[in-house]
Formats: sequence, structure tokens, C-alpha cells
Amino acid sequence: MRQSSRALLKGVRGQKPADLSAIVDVLRKFSQLCLDLRGVVQEIDINPLLVLDAGQGAKAVDCLVVPAKVYQGRGESPGDKE
Repeated sequence: MRQSSRALLKGVRGQKPADLSAIVDVLRKFSQLCLDLRGVVQEIDINPLLVLDAGQGAKAVDCLVVPAKVYQGRGESPGDKE
């Protein structure tokens, strides 16, 4: 029998529920990071993201950041000083 992701996050088979608020927080902050690095970074991969028990948060175990081949921003490049 296949379990849904929702059921797994809520806790099944004696497991404690996952920290759902941490998932939301990570996704919100990661989305903002992607927007902030638009034009500077081509892609970002977090794998795996470990979600701990409720109230314990989440941890990114590994992250790959691929810089953009050509800076696609406006004005100064990211390395320029103000």
C-alpha cells in the first residue's frame, strides 16, 4: 500500500509528525534567495532537505549552486564595489 506524502509528513507507523512550518519557512526563504540571485546564479539544488520532527526545523544536507555563465543583471556586476 502506497502512502501519500501528506500522510508521511503528518506521521505514520509510529513516526512523529514532521515540522511542517519549517518546510514552509525553508520554501519561502529559498524562493526569496532565488529571486535575489536572479541573473547571478543559473540554478540551485538542495538535496536532500531533511525535515525533522515538529518543532525541530529542517536541515539542508547538500546544496549545489551553479553560477550564471554571463551575469544577466542590470548595472553593476555582482563583484563591483559601490
